[in-house]
Amino acid sequence: MDDEGKLKVRARTIVEAEVFLEDLLNDTLINNSYGSFKDYDLSSPIVHVGFSFDGVKMERALIKIGINALIHYFPQVKGHRALTPYINYVLLGTDGFRGGIEKKDQIINTVPDTHTVFFSSWQGNLRIRISLFGGSFVFAFWVEQLPLVGYSEYYRLIIDYRLRQHVFQDTAAFLNSFPIKSDKEKTVSNS
Repeated sequence: MDDEGKLKVRARTIVEAEVFLEDLLNDTLINNSYGSFKDYDLSSPIVHVGFSFDGVKMERALIKIGINALIHYFPQVKGHRALTPYINYVLLGTDGFRGGIEKKDQIINTVPDTHTVFFSSWQGNLRIRISLFGGSFVFAFWVEQLPLVGYSEYYRLIIDYRLRQHVFQDTAAFLNSFPIKSDKEKTVSNS
């Protein structure tokens, strides 16, 4: 734990960190008495955390959110064969996917107190990027062979979880969502 109370995990890979955290959370599901503590150190030497974490279930839930948003905003893809492996992964845990946890993006995650789903395309593959709590947690995956959006075209769904509102932006609305500096502000910031 650092001075701000944040748990920092050092690992060689993100997968290794996920496995460690999953094992840690699962280990704390049962009341454990750890020998490294003396009876006088704590009033109760038992450590108990009241929830479990399953990384695979998390991935399946996030992919379900992404696929549901995709079909809602782009109904023409419903039933497309490229979605079959992802639907099987969500329902049965079979097949797989290409993607994982990513870092916050200073452009996509510009709206505080929101969740976002960002759709973009590259070489005929669709990327679905889910960002929770203003970019504090980001997960993305590729749907291969689903050329939904064109080159340099993207869409962003912004969900304001405090106000319970959402906005779906096409490329133009996304680009227009950034404030344009006045000439006076440009001069001050460039000097």
